[in-house]
Amino acid sequence: MSISHSPDGVNIVAGFLDCSLITFNLDTKVKSKINHSTIPYALAWGSHIVAGGNDGKIAFYEPTGDCF
Repeated sequence: MSISHSPDGVNIVAGFLDCSLITFNLDTKVKSKINHSTIPYALAWGSHIVAGGNDGKIAFYEPTGDCF
């Protein structure tokens, strides 16, 4: 449903219909899953991952592990 990349271009985050966000490090091939409250129709990645859906809320997530 949505996709964004980290400021350094090494990581991507994608939003899926099951309300999950998957982060993926292009160098290490490590992925991680974040559960969001609704389908993430909008994503941005700055100092945090920002996700918005049709529930009218915006959530901020801290990248962890090899992502970021």
